[in-house]
Order: sequence, then structure tokens, then C-alpha cells
Amino acid sequence: MRPALLHAALALSLGGIATVASAADDDRFTFRASAFDTDASIRVGANGTVGNEDINATFDDVGVIDGSETALRFEAVYHPAERHRVALNYYDLEPRESYVLDRDIGFEEFPEYTLPAGSRADVGMDFKLATLMYEYAFVESDTWTVGGQVGVHWAQLMAFGSVDIPDIASDRVEWKRTKRAIALGARAQYRPSDRWRFGLEVQGYDTSWGNFVSENGHFERAGLLAEYRFTDTFGVHVGYDWFRLKLRDVAADEDEYYSVLLDGELKVHGPTAGLTLAF
Repeated sequence: MRPALLHAALALSLGGIATVASAADDDRFTFRASAFDTDASIRVGANGTVGNEDINATFDDVGVIDGSETALRFEAVYHPAERHRVALNYYDLEPRESYVLDRDIGFEEFPEYTLPAGSRADVGMDFKLATLMYEYAFVESDTWTVGGQVGVHWAQLMAFGSVDIPDIASDRVEWKRTKRAIALGARAQYRPSDRWRFGLEVQGYDTSWGNFVSENGHFERAGLLAEYRFTDTFGVHVGYDWFRLKLRDVAADEDEYYSVLLDGELKVHGPTAGLTLAF
């Protein structure tokens, strides 16, 4: 009887371990709220012509804005059945850059125009990104999940520039787009135990796949995640996110007074850390 009892106990133990491991990803709903410590750079280039019968000029110029901020990132995951997963991610980024003159600046060609000390220029952007992705797991085991994704990316991009010259002038210009596009992606997750999860996710799209904007361009994103669960419902996570948006567009007026090729790139990357709730 003792060997039989030993075999039975061993079978129960292995069954219990298998149950714990397989239950590691049995969460129906998962929510993650993260602080995203971003390092952002915005590159804007323009080249073209401006002119008529009296004036004709060409230009080629590139500007770069570098900044950092702590942004918010949210993720909600619905796991309705084995191999099926729906995930919503949301980012809200607002990099800014300000310049204040500490002395008067004059122009030799235009002596009547001088920028006085205290003049201020602000440039920046407001970038909101939401991704809704359906995932099918081609590999689904107690420790590994590997799946392909298809879904929609929604983005709102607003860039602005403003200048304030004390007692002389104040002005602001703004450019804004809100569109969506089809997206493809892939995700892999490794669960060595019931408490730990490690994940890698990549996504991307080309603007020609949808109507994100009339401009030509593409978007790429990659993310790493390490998560520890104190309980079945509560945990903490850290990670690293990276994404890049590149756009190109041609702007011209009806009278062809100007024609400008705009070329822009937004690159954001940095560590993330936050809390996880699952049930």
C-alpha cells in the first residue's frame, strides 16, 4: 500500500503544480497602470520654395526638440477563452521645450527689429495613442504564450509653436491630426512560476494601411515587461517601452505660391513601472 500511496501523493503534487502553472494566466481581466519616464525627441524638417514674380526663395531646414517627462500609460486585457486575448493600451505624452532670451538680440540686416531680453518661445506637442489589438496564441502552454496580433491604432498628434515678445507681439501656431490605422503585432510571454511573468511585444503599421493621416509614414513600437504577483490579484511590474512615428507630407496653396515637403519623426523611449490588478 505504501508504494501506491506514494504514487498517489506524487500524482496529486504534480497535478497541483500543473494547476498552479496553468492558472498563472487564467485571469479573465488584467489592468496595468504605469508611469512612463520618457526621453522624447521630435525632428521636423522642411524644404521647398516660396515665391512669385517678385520674390523667389528656396529653403532646407531641420529642427530637433529633445525633452523628458513622466507620462501615463494604461493597459486593459480581456482574456475570454484559451488562446484568445483582447488588449487596449493608452499613452498620453506632452513633451515641451521653452526658450527665454537673457539678452537683447538684434539683426544686422534689419536693425529696426530687435528681440528684447525676456522674449519667450515655446515649442512642443501633445501625442495620444490608443491601440486595440486582438491576439490569437499559436503557442499556449503552462509556461509560454506566443501569439500574433491584429487591430487598430488610434492617434492624435498636435504640434504647436508660440512666441511672446514683451510689449510687442504674441502669437501661436498649431497643427493637429486625429486618425486611425490597421496594426499588426506579436507577443511572447514566459511564466516560470505562478508569481512571475516576462513579456516582449512588438507592433507596427504603415499609414497606407488605413487613414491615420493623408501623409506617408509608419509607426513602430516595442515593449518589455517583468511582473511579480504578490497575490493572484495584485502585483507590480517594470518594463521598457520604445516607439517611433515617421510622417511625410507635401503642403502647397492653390496658387502655388509655396510648396513645402514636411518630414517629421517622433521618437519616445524609457522605463515604465506600475501596479497590476487581475481577476
